[in-house]
Parts: sequence; C-alpha cells; structure tokens
Amino acid sequence: MQLLQSAKSSPNVRNYTLVGIGIGFLLSCVGILLVSFLQNGPSVEDKIRQDFDRLVLAVIPTLNGKDREQKGSQDGTLCGGLNFAATESYKLLRANISFCFPPGQECRVLGITSSVRGEGKSTTSINLAYVLAQTGSRVCLLDCDLRIPSVATKLRLHRKPGLTNLVMGQSGEDKSIQTYTYKDTSFCVITAGDIPPNPTELLGSSNMATVLEALKKRFQYIILDLSPVGVVSDPLSVCGLTDGMLFVVRENVYNRRLLSESLRMLDGAGVRLLGIVVTNSTMQEKEYRHYGSKYGESYGYADTGKENRSGTT
Repeated sequence: MQLLQSAKSSPNVRNYTLVGIGIGFLLSCVGILLVSFLQNGPSVEDKIRQDFDRLVLAVIPTLNGKDREQKGSQDGTLCGGLNFAATESYKLLRANISFCFPPGQECRVLGITSSVRGEGKSTTSINLAYVLAQTGSRVCLLDCDLRIPSVATKLRLHRKPGLTNLVMGQSGEDKSIQTYTYKDTSFCVITAGDIPPNPTELLGSSNMATVLEALKKRFQYIILDLSPVGVVSDPLSVCGLTDGMLFVVRENVYNRRLLSESLRMLDGAGVRLLGIVVTNSTMQEKEYRHYGSKYGESYGYADTGKENRSGTT
C-alpha cells in the first residue's frame, strides 16, 4: 500500500510575512500622521482667535532655567536674562502695543491680568516694562496684586514702602519709587507695600486715582500688574483708570470656560482689551530655537553685563 506524501499546509510563512509587512507599514503611517497632527494641530493662539475672535499680540516661548547659565543672569526669565526667542517676542509685544495708542498720547496706563495664578502675568509685566524702557521711554511698574505680590521678590527690591503706603498717604512718591537697572536700561518700580485688608476698595479709591494722575506727569508708560480677574474682582475696580488691558494666557493651562468667563467680566466692566499674550509656548520655542542659536550671539544677545536691582529715585 502506497503511503500518501504529507505536505505542510499551515502556517504559510510567505503570506504571513507579507501581511506583517503591510500592517507594519500602515501603523507607521498612522503614527507619523498622529505625530504630525499633534505638532501642527491648532495652537492656543488659533483657538483663542477662533473661539473668541480676540487679537493675540504676542506668543512668548517657554522660559527655562538654561538661560541662567548661558547668560550669567540671576534669573533667566527676566529682562536681560532672556534668550533670543523670548527677547524678540517681547519686542513684538512692545511694537503691537505702540499701534494701540495715538502717537501724541503722553502717558499710557496698561493693566495686565489673567484668569488664574501662574499664567505669567507678573513676568510679562516686568519684561514688558524692560523692553519699553529700552526705547528710552520713562516706565513705572506698579505691583497692584495686593493679595499675593511677587514683583519685589522677582526683582529683589524692598516690598515696602510701596503702593499701599503711597495710596494711604503713609509714604511719599520719592520713598515709594525704586529703580531696577540692568546694564544701560532702567525703569521705576512701586512694589506692593503692606498687605491691606481691603485691596479691592483700595485700588478703586479716589486716592488711587490721585496717585496715578500724579505718576502720569512723570512717566510715559505705567504698567499695573493686577490680580487674576478669574479669582478676585480687584482688576475690575481699577480698570476705569487704565487706557487698556492685556490678558495673559498660559499655553499649557488654557481653559476655554475660564477664559470665556474672565473676558465676559472684563467686557461687562467696559474694559478696553488691547489683546491677549500667550505664554509658555512650546511651539514658539521650537520655531525660534534653530534661528536663535544660529544668529543670537552674532546679533549681540550675549549677556555679559552686571545688574543693579536696588535704588530709589
């Protein structure tokens, strides 16, 4: 009896290999498309424009501690310690603000607020004051966040006497105004002073209006670092004394509902919102990284100067 010759029918190695290669190719394509979408999808800047039809004046890249070693600055997130990308972003903000006011206006009072803490409003206030002072303008920064002030700590200045003491008549302008100097650029600072029990009423008082009127005679720009409007109503009490407001939004904590509510409150108070500043932008950092590393040093962004953080005027 002749035995039948057996042949292996499964698995078909050739077919399975081809199918595996095909699946691997498809998964690779899906992965590439997904990464591309995540990197090039709608940015916070695009979302703000689409959802709220608001003007975005500047997008500030992520400020990290690497600049402290590279620049030799005490704080790589402030003034002369900024890297090339951040410096250019703040200069763009300065240019856009200049277009918001008529050329003949003698003094511009700018309020800066946000929805919640930690979005970078104080850092933005300080750096904006610095780049405005670089043009030769007389600038005064007021720490109006009378609940959790931070300007004095960031600039290593005396916290008092400050704004509270000045408004309450406990201190004069000369004793309340300090000067922050970095290399050849200086701007004046009025820190918060003593923490009052009633910051909203103090900022909205007639004494506060009188103080601002007096400062307008001495300065071309007055910047008010205000509390987050999404948390307390302090900014609303002083908005009538400003010529315009900037709203700071941090990219990685963007909350559409919170931003909507904050903008609604500002609109209800009749605030003139100049625009929005997006901070901590990783997308902007990537776009500038190559350009900044290639051209930053040759255009004079190396920071070899010394800074003087204290003084009075």
